[in-house]
Amino acid sequence: MMKFHILTLFPEMVQQGLATSILGRAAEKNLISIDAVNIRDYTQDKHGKVDDYTYGGGAGMLMQAQPVYDAYRSVAGEKKIRCVYLTPQGEPFTQKKAKELSGEENPIFEKATKLMNPLKNKNLLYTKTTVGKTVVDKEYAFCNTDKVNIREGKNTDARVIGTLSQNQVCYVLASKDQEWVYVESGDVRGFVKSEYLLIGEEAEEKAKAYTDAGQDPETVCGLADQMIAPEDNAVCYYTFKSVKEASVENPTRQALINYALQFIGNPYVWGGTDPVHGADCSGFAQHVYAQFGIGLPRTSAAQSQYGMKIPVSEAAPGDLIFYAKNGQVYHVVIYIGNGRTVEAASTRSGICSHGVNYANAVWATRLLS
Repeated sequence: MMKFHILTLFPEMVQQGLATSILGRAAEKNLISIDAVNIRDYTQDKHGKVDDYTYGGGAGMLMQAQPVYDAYRSVAGEKKIRCVYLTPQGEPFTQKKAKELSGEENPIFEKATKLMNPLKNKNLLYTKTTVGKTVVDKEYAFCNTDKVNIREGKNTDARVIGTLSQNQVCYVLASKDQEWVYVESGDVRGFVKSEYLLIGEEAEEKAKAYTDAGQDPETVCGLADQMIAPEDNAVCYYTFKSVKEASVENPTRQALINYALQFIGNPYVWGGTDPVHGADCSGFAQHVYAQFGIGLPRTSAAQSQYGMKIPVSEAAPGDLIFYAKNGQVYHVVIYIGNGRTVEAASTRSGICSHGVNYANAVWATRLLS
């Protein structure tokens, strides 16, 4: 029998969800066992707290390492067993990965929370895994003419948002086998006629020649020249995919947006702060900003007073926009540019991308430089 141990603050939710369908039948047949370990049972705080204020001050709370570490040790003891750390920034959880894990005796799945230093212990086997993928592998393309325009649409009448010069690099994100391909080069995202690009195996071989020589293709060949800012580009989010990593080490506006977009399609849960299993509007904003080292208060009303207040018309991608009725702030969204948001909208819509509700938008706040 293969045994799974899941460290979580919500064991009942885990057990109910995994007791159905294929996994439920596997458990009934004693092919697998699933043990949901409540991290809260291992806290040393008399009030049962498992989070604490961040070192150095700032709003927001972080999980304490101690209860997580002790919960892990309660299962693993001193044995060296597989621990899978669930995070949207990890490699995708594929069938191949599932087969690989099937050879493990007792894998432990840990819900993602930042700054859990004990889980980085070199004595632990440590894997980052996610079920979503918006940060994709680089599929190289090189400009094969003197200059080509990157456009806002699939025709020569569409606005030019950037240009590629001879040999400059871009990455194919969508419409690969069509007349117009959707590419990304730096902050420029749009359509290029495929006949003006070196694409496919030839492009990959060219990129490999650079990397084999210890050179970065982007550094040697250069990226597109930007003519239109991303927030004014109508096709900036034609696809949510990007080659740019979203991480706390790269706290740019685009990285924050890419990180937030990974959760689209997940549920809205009032009072929730977990964008995988469910979050409300302020819980979602709080979680996303926390990944980039910025603590936010818990409610949208409190968040609206945090940071530099600016007019909605001046909001830039990554800023927060607040909605109000009768003088009361009731909703917060993350602005992604071009009049669009990413937000935990409602139980019906879940986490999604909407147009800004300018009728109810009262102001924005800026926390990123």
